[in-house]
Amino acid sequence: MIACVAVLAACGPSPHEAGLTWNGKLLRVVERRDAPPRDSLLTQGWEALVNHAPRRILRVEPGEWGDSLWLLEFEDPRQAYVAYQQVSPEVASLTTGETVCGERVCFRRGRWIGAVDLWSWKRGDWFEQALALPDAPVPDGIPELFGSLLHQGRIVGSERILTDAFMGQSVHVPVFAVKIDCRGDTAWLYAAPGLQAEFARTLGRGPEWGLDSVPGGGKTLEVYSELTELPPVFLRFSGRGMVGVEGCFDHTLIDFWLKMQARGLGKLK
Repeated sequence: MIACVAVLAACGPSPHEAGLTWNGKLLRVVERRDAPPRDSLLTQGWEALVNHAPRRILRVEPGEWGDSLWLLEFEDPRQAYVAYQQVSPEVASLTTGETVCGERVCFRRGRWIGAVDLWSWKRGDWFEQALALPDAPVPDGIPELFGSLLHQGRIVGSERILTDAFMGQSVHVPVFAVKIDCRGDTAWLYAAPGLQAEFARTLGRGPEWGLDSVPGGGKTLEVYSELTELPPVFLRFSGRGMVGVEGCFDHTLIDFWLKMQARGLGKLK
C-alpha cells in the first residue's frame, strides 16, 4: 500500500489535475468522463450541449462552495465559447462569463465551462480568485479574435461564433458575428477567414440571391439578398475569406464597413 501511494501513477490515475487548485491547494477529482456520449449529457442536464460535446467532464470534490463542482473541458477556448453560447440565455453573460443555467450557475474560462449549484454560488470575484483552472486566464472575457472586428457602434455582449450553418448553408469554418448600430437599426457584421468563393456561388444560385463581381476588386465576389421585404444582406468574398453586413439600409455605411473588415480579415485565425 505504501509503495502504491508513493508511485500513484503506476497504480492508477491521479486524483488530482495539474493546475486545478482552490486557494492554491490541489483539488481532488472524484470522477472523470472522457468523450461523454449524448445520453450522458442529457442525464446530467446539459441538453444544450448535445451538439457541442466537451472532450471530457470532471467532477471535483466539495469545497467551501457547498457542493461538487463540474468542469467541462473543450478542445480550445473557441469551442468553449461556442458551447457557452448555448447555455447562456443573457447577452451580457457572454462578456462576464457567468450565467444562471437552470438550477446551476455556469461560467466560462479559457477552454473550460464550469457549473455549481445555484444556492451555493457567491457573487463577486471570490470564485474567480480562488479557483485556478489549467491554462485558463483570469479574467477571460470574450475571445481576442473579436478585437479584429469593427468596434465603432458595436453592441457589447453581442459577439457570437456561428458554426455548422450560415445563411441556411453548411459551413466548414467558423463565422464571427457582432451586432452593430446602423443609423438606429440593429445590424449584424460577419467575418469568416477561409470561407471561399464557392460558398458565394452556391448561395448566389438561390432564387432570393444575386451574385456579382466587385468593380476594382480583382477576384472579389459579392452576394446580396434580393428579398425586398427582408433586411438586406451583403457578403463579399476574396482570397482571404468573407466579410458581410446584414440588416443595414445605409449603402454608404455598408460599403465602408465591408472595406474596413476586409482589411482586418487576415488577423482572424
